[in-house]
Amino acid sequence: MEVNKRRAEVLANIENIPSLPTVILEIIRIANSPTSSACDIENQMKNDQVLAAKLLKVANSSYYGLSSKVTTVVRAISTLGFSSVKSILLATSVSNSLNQDLKIYGYDQGGLWAHSLACAAIAKLIGQKIYHLNDIQIEELFIGGLMHDIGKIAIAPQLEMYKSELKKFQIDETFVLVEKAEENILGISHPEVGRILCSKWNLSNELQSAISNHHFESENQFDSIIRISDLICHENMVGLSSDFKWLQKISPDLLKTLG
Repeated sequence: MEVNKRRAEVLANIENIPSLPTVILEIIRIANSPTSSACDIENQMKNDQVLAAKLLKVANSSYYGLSSKVTTVVRAISTLGFSSVKSILLATSVSNSLNQDLKIYGYDQGGLWAHSLACAAIAKLIGQKIYHLNDIQIEELFIGGLMHDIGKIAIAPQLEMYKSELKKFQIDETFVLVEKAEENILGISHPEVGRILCSKWNLSNELQSAISNHHFESENQFDSIIRISDLICHENMVGLSSDFKWLQKISPDLLKTLG
């Protein structure tokens, strides 16, 4: 069948997307270990001064509002904590991928990056202010929000090839979900592709679950927080063009799940 061939093309395209840099994967491993120290992470970053400079730039940004300037990697790690450092470094690694022009999905220029970063910030705030989760859980929510639409970067080239078919789904009110259109056209959706990418990058099972379920009702709190953060961004049109066709609203069931 034609759709099976298209699915195979998308899966092949996933293999062309580079893995996260080795240094990032190693820092994530170190940060997840209870026996690691700030010096262990610093040692990994010694050979990547660009990455170190990016960490210090973010650490000194108004977002963190530190009282004094951070000038060393060890101080940044000690001040921000392992979980925040992991989130910052992962964000810098995927920023170029998420900053692509994806008009096929209805994003403005740089819209996917804006949407993803906003979703990450909202998810973190919900976990922090409403559920009072611990630092590790909060930073996992940030990463989940940041990465939830990462599958679109692998699907977009194939979807461009079948733009005329996508337009038919956009004017058909029975297809209000973009993932349903993707499945009909390509045999695979961006949540599934996102899960495959996160598995390829050895990210946690919890992140893989949240990314694969961010368009679906779930009993899992982590999944539901990512979903509601995405919907809040949709309702406020963050990163989306005025003719975006796939707007979704927060459902009563989702609010009930989250209490």
